[in-house]
Amino acid sequence: NPFQHTWSLGVEERFYLIYPLFFLFFISVFSQLKEKFLFFLIITSSLSLLIFFLFHKYSIGNFYSPIARFWEIGTGCIIFFLTTRYKLKNINFVKVSVLILTINILSVYFFEYLQLNILITVLTTALIIYTISISDHKLKIFNNKYIIYIGKISYSLYLWHLPLIYFCDMYLSGIIFYILFFILLFFISSFSYLYIEIPFKRNLNFDLVLKKTLLPITIILFFTGYFFALNYK
Repeated sequence: NPFQHTWSLGVEERFYLIYPLFFLFFISVFSQLKEKFLFFLIITSSLSLLIFFLFHKYSIGNFYSPIARFWEIGTGCIIFFLTTRYKLKNINFVKVSVLILTINILSVYFFEYLQLNILITVLTTALIIYTISISDHKLKIFNNKYIIYIGKISYSLYLWHLPLIYFCDMYLSGIIFYILFFILLFFISSFSYLYIEIPFKRNLNFDLVLKKTLLPITIILFFTGYFFALNYK
């Protein structure tokens, strides 16, 4: 299914709608917001994680359920509050990276339990974010303009990668598949970022957005469809 990855967007949209309401509630009720809200996040994320592990065969703990996947986004929120309160000095980012890489390699080869692999991935990602945020030594790689640009188009990369894999896999194979896939993914994601994301972020002028995007998108889709039609077997 070329659109199977959109389930995570549904989970995220529910989170974006519910999370600010709880946040506003705590602002209005509690004076010590950070302590109380951090405790609330830890409890709700733990319950969500428990549901994810114990009830994965049922609808409430299903892989695609926002209730069962809240703990992943909640972990990111917890890390945000921790970085504002608990800062450690002299953390060696290289050693932490080696540790994280080792843990992930071991989890892939020795654990076939999907839920456990997801938990390890989320926790190691959280450790990376926390380490980078509190470290006094900033790595130059994160200031590299190419790395920064990939970060900017990362949302578009996520949106386009599965449809492109689906269509490229229908007509291509071998090394040509990978070459064309990465080329198309980079250019389409860059186009999507420059002419769709940025106009919507800077100016919600829908007439301007349509003028800048409708014709180019139509042309790209036409020639892409024409290419695959010619090579269809």
